[in-house]
Amino acid sequence: MSHLPIEDVFKQYFRDYGLEVITNRAVPDARDGLQPVHRRILYAMDKLRLHPQGAHKKSARVVGDVIGQYHPHGDMSVYEAMVRMAQPWNLRYPLADGQGNWGSVDGDSAAAMRYTEVRLTALGKALLSEELKEGVVNWQENYDASTSEPVTLPAPVPMLLANGAMGIAVGIATDIPPHNLDELLEACIKLTQSYARNGRETVSEERRFELLRKHIMGPDFPTGGILICSVADMDHLYQTGKGHLLLRADWECESLSRGLWQIVVTSLPYGIKKDALLQKIGEKISNKELSMLDDVMDDSDGDDIRVILQPHSKNLNAQEIMLHLFASTDLQISVRVNMHALINEGQQPQRMSLVQSIDSFLTYRDETVSRRSQVRLDEVNHRLHLLMGLMIAHLNIDTVISIIRNEDEPEAVLKIRFDLSDLQVKAILNLRLRQLHKLEEMEIRTEQKHLEQEKKTLESLLDSSAGRWRLIGRELKKAKDLFGDPRRTTLVTEACKARLMRREAMIDKELLSIVISEAGWLKALRGGNINPEGVRLKEGDKLQSLVCGYSTQYLILIGAEGRAFSMLAADAPRGRGVGEPVSKWFDFSANNMPKHLVFVQPCENYLITTRKGFMFICRGEDMLSRTRKGKNLIKFSDKATLLSIEMIEEQQDAVVIIRADSQMMVVPRALIPTMARGRGLAFLKMGEKGKSQVLRNSQAVSLKKGFKVGNENRKTMFKFADIEAYMYDKEDKKKEGIPLPRSCSQGVVYG
Repeated sequence: MSHLPIEDVFKQYFRDYGLEVITNRAVPDARDGLQPVHRRILYAMDKLRLHPQGAHKKSARVVGDVIGQYHPHGDMSVYEAMVRMAQPWNLRYPLADGQGNWGSVDGDSAAAMRYTEVRLTALGKALLSEELKEGVVNWQENYDASTSEPVTLPAPVPMLLANGAMGIAVGIATDIPPHNLDELLEACIKLTQSYARNGRETVSEERRFELLRKHIMGPDFPTGGILICSVADMDHLYQTGKGHLLLRADWECESLSRGLWQIVVTSLPYGIKKDALLQKIGEKISNKELSMLDDVMDDSDGDDIRVILQPHSKNLNAQEIMLHLFASTDLQISVRVNMHALINEGQQPQRMSLVQSIDSFLTYRDETVSRRSQVRLDEVNHRLHLLMGLMIAHLNIDTVISIIRNEDEPEAVLKIRFDLSDLQVKAILNLRLRQLHKLEEMEIRTEQKHLEQEKKTLESLLDSSAGRWRLIGRELKKAKDLFGDPRRTTLVTEACKARLMRREAMIDKELLSIVISEAGWLKALRGGNINPEGVRLKEGDKLQSLVCGYSTQYLILIGAEGRAFSMLAADAPRGRGVGEPVSKWFDFSANNMPKHLVFVQPCENYLITTRKGFMFICRGEDMLSRTRKGKNLIKFSDKATLLSIEMIEEQQDAVVIIRADSQMMVVPRALIPTMARGRGLAFLKMGEKGKSQVLRNSQAVSLKKGFKVGNENRKTMFKFADIEAYMYDKEDKKKEGIPLPRSCSQGVVYG
């Protein structure tokens, strides 16, 4: 390669390195579902006879054998892989049974390998089984050719999907989520039954996918949780081998005494460390980012998760709190799925669909059963061959003994005399005298009979693919009975989307009275029946405005020049003092100090009027400002001032305004513009030189309810059912009809 340009040399080296990392380190084999390090750990433990019924052995011994004979990498990387194989919160079906400190779901690391002990679990031993011998699985030399190791393990269950896999190689990453073994094996059994009835080649991929999806609902994580994915999205994920899933923690609302309650989280999303999560939630509570919570407590017992969240108020909604936590913490995570595995004898990486991954396992299982049957058939034929020679010896025992006693080369004589093979002659010569009795002959005949029956079964199995599929199905049924367990993760196709709670939804709702003084001091008082004269102010200061509303509403402060500032009412300063200066929250010029207060709801409409006859409708959300500097809301003309800001409901269809010179006007709502900011439209002309001003801006009036206005001499009622206004004197006699004005610039004299 020295004659090649240096760029091509490095490309080739990097390509070889990338292929080595992909095939021999990070990506699992589609046949047994294991990565090389896990396969070598299991094989080393089997060689050390660390079986489920036996004693544990120091982890350092296992790690030493693995790195010394099969996996020449760092000891800590091997130990960490073995630790993960023994942690039930990391692996859906643990393959190693640890004794000692093997870490915790809190995120604690395991003790050093010299302190911990390990052995195989029942499933780990089943992955090796009696099939792990020459001729059944492929073998290869280890890294220094001093011994051999299996290329793959027999794997009687689909471990690629059962435990999943995670790995990062060069240009390729694999993220296969774990699945429920009961569902996987049931799906495989149904597929083998279909293969046995119809033949594998006749079962289409669409039919295979349908059979598999009927039983495989979705991933099943060792820590449980709630998996959110529609059926269509799950189908697409399993068809392409790529996608994303939402996984949430399980929780419930637990009732306490006196109407109180608390939220109990009973499981965490897969891969989330409990201590780190609780620390993050606690910090958010301290920083008032989660003001709807008072505290978070850990009441867990070992692997049983019980995290208690205490709400700030019993009036809050538990569902809304959890949706906020799902959006802002790791109580909800996105699980990436990228099902890469090795095919073509473990040499080619490929993204696997559900059908491909199950078919790879079943194909490998069919191959294993065939090779196992062939190896066993060879053993049976070998034994029958020996038994045939022994039977000849028993039937001609005197002649055989005579040849052995009298001939110089009895092997050759026996071989020629009875037409025996070298193996048969050797077996005859190895017979002991005590085996030459009649009972031994009967035992040989019985063994021959049993072996002949087994031979027929094996030959039939090798000749019939349907027979092999039926056998594979029976073996899968046994594995299901041994290792199947209930699903832990709950599947839902639809769920409320995680969303942040509005600031006003995080606080307790209570009635407040908020005041602002002429000097700009703001404070909130609890309750609604507040005597303005009893409000405590600084010496020489006077009350400017007082409004009453709820702590969950927004408070709008209007400056003299029409600039609007907003804050949540609950954030207003409280106490028995004189309050705090409004400049603490907002930045404004001396001419634009907030003077007018009003409570608003973002989703409601509000009628804004000035004393110069201008009005417009503005939504509450348009009145809110996001900065300390506020926003321009009302544009005053000719030194006008604000008259009022009042909520106008949808069913209210008209507005009555009354001028100082006793002129009145009824304005249909349809004529009033809706604006986010501005001056509005003039609906009533002022008197000469602009001296007249609007004295009263009544609430909007429903057409069906009518409206009453009282003055010194008479009571006036306007009924709008006929789109006309009628006046009544105090004797309730009708004086005259007053039609609605045709022009918005004309009023109706009623004084």
